Amino acid sequence: MHVLTYAAVSKSYGTAERPALDRVSFTVAGGERVAVLGPNGSGKSTLLGLLTSPWRRFSGAVTVAGIDARRARARIGAVAQRDWLSPFETVEHTLRLHAALYRVPFDPRQNPSVAGILAALDLGPWLRHRIAQLSGGTRRRVSLAMALLHQPAVLALDEPTTGLDPELRADLWRVIRAASEGGTAVLFSTHLLDDADDHADRVLVLDAGRIVGDGAPALLAEDLGAGVLTVDYGRDMVEPRWSEIVRAAAPLALFFADRRRAKLAAPAGWDVARERERVFAVVERSVRAEATLSWRRPSLEDAYLRLLVGGPPEPPPSAQRAHAAA
Repeated sequence: MHVLTYAAVSKSYGTAERPALDRVSFTVAGGERVAVLGPNGSGKSTLLGLLTSPWRRFSGAVTVAGIDARRARARIGAVAQRDWLSPFETVEHTLRLHAALYRVPFDPRQNPSVAGILAALDLGPWLRHRIAQLSGGTRRRVSLAMALLHQPAVLALDEPTTGLDPELRADLWRVIRAASEGGTAVLFSTHLLDDADDHADRVLVLDAGRIVGDGAPALLAEDLGAGVLTVDYGRDMVEPRWSEIVRAAAPLALFFADRRRAKLAAPAGWDVARERERVFAVVERSVRAEATLSWRRPSLEDAYLRLLVGGPPEPPPSAQRAHAAA
């Protein structure tokens, strides 16, 4: 069942040349975890902001369980990229006040749900500390606890683990996963591809306000084909010879290149065992031993680069012709 729906959502800011979001449509089911990926300025924060900031104007519709999100705040839990916790209040007072806003009894002795959240996020020892005394990681724990206290239908998280140490990241994802297993729809933005690969059932890739990719991480990677050849010079090249490499590596197709490295994808059904060494040999001759070559199965990072870049920036005509011929 679809708990969260974005339908033809567009959002513009002032006199910007293009909209921040351009007719974005997708759904998130109960218990599903969906990651939103994209470069800076792609619309990730705007996408989540429309769900959590009811005063923002936009066209289209955002609904939670069929209700306009602007009238469904009690069904939404949110963790912003930057928290707005009062530094002078204690953790307990902060959580108690937030619970009262949603008419949730806060006493852990009488509310097992609250007790479970405090235990899962290890906040018991910090309840009498002021927010100003907390580390950034513990503040993030408090923010997540606030988002979960009222057992929301949708949990929206904007860059939830950026800047956190690996142990705390693992702790937060364990709690988020438990919420989704309880039926909560989770939508989170991230720059960390590992977070998306490890914790998302589905990935949305945004570019210039539009969805350019949507699917399970493994399926997005598989779309690239049988494997990926990376040619890495290890340093910036004034004039990389990508056209020579494309000709040498046929039928592999170039899908990303900059002045340091190129990535080429082997088509589905390509006989890796028989053909890989031949391609390595001819590409090595074309780069004249100046680069290192590596081969692996396609990853989410490869899929992400293909969806966003699709080839070298401003390639010379010779490279375009060689790529087309390949």
